[in-house]
Amino acid sequence: DGHVIERLRNRDAISGDLYNAGCQFYSDWYHAGLASSGVIDPSREVVDGGQSKGVSDRRLAAMTRWQRAVQAVGKVHSLVLILHEMTLELYGRKYHGYKAPKQAVQAAQTSLINALTELDYHYYGQRKARTVAAHVAGYRPNISAS
Repeated sequence: DGHVIERLRNRDAISGDLYNAGCQFYSDWYHAGLASSGVIDPSREVVDGGQSKGVSDRRLAAMTRWQRAVQAVGKVHSLVLILHEMTLELYGRKYHGYKAPKQAVQAAQTSLINALTELDYHYYGQRKARTVAAHVAGYRPNISAS
């Protein structure tokens, strides 16, 4: 649908882990009810002191996960994660001050990748980079014939 994270993944600019972290953040944002259009229904009757609608457990859980992710990522990185309706070029021009389209896109993409990396650490934690084995000097493995 032209979403920024989808395009970056299709071009292999981000890994699957960063893509999943971005999708989880977007899902929490959406299910928390923060993606509302902001359009007011003028035909709906609103009475002060009336019954309030309850909030579902799913919505509360999504809001809690989203708030924790924003807090873990920080104010600087959380701003770039919410560019759901903004192009990379527009973000680079607005927040990085670049006028050239290529530089604006590159700056915004770098900011988004850094933010997704922080988000990946928040959601999935630090992964082991590689398996390491150490042996005593002169060690030779034996294969036993069974």
